[in-house]
Amino acid sequence: MIEERLQYKIADRVFRIFFQNSKLVSDSLPEFSLFQDFQESPESPVQIFCTYDSESISCFEKEPEKKLIHKFELGDDLCRLSKQSGRYSFTIENPDGKIILLCKMDLGSSDVNIYMERGEVRPSHFKFTIWTILAFTGIPNHYAPVHSSVIVYKGKAILFLGESGTGKSTHTKLWTKLIPDSSLLNDDSPILTIKDNFPFVYGSPWSGKGQCYVNSAYPVAAIVRIKQSKENKIELLSGVGAFCALYPSFPPAFFKDPYFENNICEFISAIIKEVPVYTLHCLPDREAAYLVLDTVYKSPKESI
Repeated sequence: MIEERLQYKIADRVFRIFFQNSKLVSDSLPEFSLFQDFQESPESPVQIFCTYDSESISCFEKEPEKKLIHKFELGDDLCRLSKQSGRYSFTIENPDGKIILLCKMDLGSSDVNIYMERGEVRPSHFKFTIWTILAFTGIPNHYAPVHSSVIVYKGKAILFLGESGTGKSTHTKLWTKLIPDSSLLNDDSPILTIKDNFPFVYGSPWSGKGQCYVNSAYPVAAIVRIKQSKENKIELLSGVGAFCALYPSFPPAFFKDPYFENNICEFISAIIKEVPVYTLHCLPDREAAYLVLDTVYKSPKESI
């Protein structure tokens, strides 16, 4: 029987986690502590019901074949996103091929069920599953995590995008070192949304190696995709170019499903109507940081 609950507010959305031992959950997710919420929400929260239930996992394995949307590795484990009619399932399998976590989600429903094998599920599994639930419930409402490192300056935020290893974190470290009053909001997976018809970015409990957990929100000043180069040059993008700069940074598993891909494309279109998008060809040096500063804020570095 599920007896206890934890409540978190992430990017102004309420997530309630029901568990037999809420202390076990909170101890496993220390990054979530800044996002804990004790208010009764007037809106309909996302409710996540968690149980140790081997039988439900066994029954799922025996169900008729489901359509695989996407599979990918999470460390040594294998994740699958599948669907059958309007019901979606997310599973994590250990290296022996055994399903140790099953998450069932329905389109249009804010109630989600997670079934786990006792002693098999690690905090990283649970944390990533909540991230997946956030994307599943949020994308249709223009609310999604994006792979980005975010700098805040003068009350606005710049999202730096790029594949892993291209220098996002290196570039944002240059900002915090060189540019007074700049700060890091998130170093891996902030939440991007539309608020009052304008793009806003929020800190989140997911921040990768940067481990920067900030429960704040800022309007987006610009979005910059970083590409390594032998010189520093910034290029303003428009139309298809701007769209393509954002597209790869949204949750990749959901691009494999037409319903979610359509919603992501609408979301991106709404964003690029409101904020400038750039490609930064750069070296990992101070001049690259100043180039973005001068371009986005239209102020020479001597004035900062």
